[in-house]
Amino acid sequence: ALLMLNKLDAAQTGFFKLRQDSSEYSKASVFYYAYIAYVQNHYGLARQLFKQVELLPAFKQLIPNI
Repeated sequence: ALLMLNKLDAAQTGFFKLRQDSSEYSKASVFYYAYIAYVQNHYGLARQLFKQVELLPAFKQLIPNI
């Protein structure tokens, strides 16, 4: 919800916490954390994180070329 409301810093904090656990949401959290990094022009971090999920079918087509 925070991401959709464009509250990127707050959303990123939540995704950071989720991406570090082993729940079913951790891979999605990595993607969204990377997306926020990309939108905020942190391309190095975004690239590093996108590589973690680039082979997953759910995200493969959504990853931008950076």
